[in-house]
Amino acid sequence: MLHSPTASTTHRRRVLAYHEFSPKVSSDVYEMTPDAFSRQLEVAKAEAQRTGTHLEVTFDDAHRSQVTLAVPILEKHGILGHFFAPAAWVGARQETASWRELRDLVAAEHRVGSHGNTHTLLTQCSPQDLLSELVDSRRCLEDKLGNAVDTISMPGGRWNTAVCAACIGAGYKELYVSEPVLGLHPIPSALSESIALVGRLVVRRTMADQTVANYVAHHWATNAKLLAESAVKRLLKYSIGEARYQALWAAILRSPHQTT
Repeated sequence: MLHSPTASTTHRRRVLAYHEFSPKVSSDVYEMTPDAFSRQLEVAKAEAQRTGTHLEVTFDDAHRSQVTLAVPILEKHGILGHFFAPAAWVGARQETASWRELRDLVAAEHRVGSHGNTHTLLTQCSPQDLLSELVDSRRCLEDKLGNAVDTISMPGGRWNTAVCAACIGAGYKELYVSEPVLGLHPIPSALSESIALVGRLVVRRTMADQTVANYVAHHWATNAKLLAESAVKRLLKYSIGEARYQALWAAILRSPHQTT
């Protein structure tokens, strides 16, 4: 099994992020078929082994299809997943994995981290609400799962220095974001000693398998392209505002409940 990174592997770390799965091709570009997922894992694992890169596969939202469709494929390829759950969704939404399913993941040595409490964009929270999103979700997950939770994925990929500092205060050690190549938005050095910022490639249905393979292999041209795309998205956010950006991105890529 491919396990969590160690100090000797983090400098060659590549992280993929997935959302939902369906047996049929969907109009939602964040919804993958099992066949496409398996194919991507095959090429990603091969490149990771070839280049000595630690490959990590993560999942946001704790959608039930991750358990029913993705986990068997992870097991087939000998990969342990990292699942980020919005704590308040578990047991409240039919499409979200149950507490029993999440406990089964932990028992099988997969990891479960926080995705906030209610999937609210943390950059838009008041200080009090931000603390609640971070602390309540962590406490709930730890209570229900019976193990420590010290990782968090940013809902919608949104974060800033204030969110990062609040995550440290809430006891998190790793902050997973939706930027595949870090560098445009580094955290202050004073904070970097207390929490690790982890970049991820958010895989879309329309993404070529070769792009995934190149990303895992640290291919310079792919890195440059992904960095440029991140810069354009960040500029667009600041130019038109968060609300308009969310509406535009949702209209282009998927339904309104999730933007990255």
